[in-house]
Amino acid sequence: MKSESITVYSIGHGRHSWADFLALLQQHEIKFLCDVRNFARSRWVQFNGAILSENLRENGIGYE
Repeated sequence: MKSESITVYSIGHGRHSWADFLALLQQHEIKFLCDVRNFARSRWVQFNGAILSENLRENGIGYE
């Protein structure tokens, strides 16, 4: 039985623009983002949970 390996990445948005953040995800072929914040809020509106989820979905990346 062959076991498939899975790579897990950890990323923070920091002060990246949305375009730069998305480019990082795409560069590393991220297909799904799991938001582990207690509250999915940010002072940068594009990283608030609902907006982030929609923007990721539009770019073919899952969000939970």
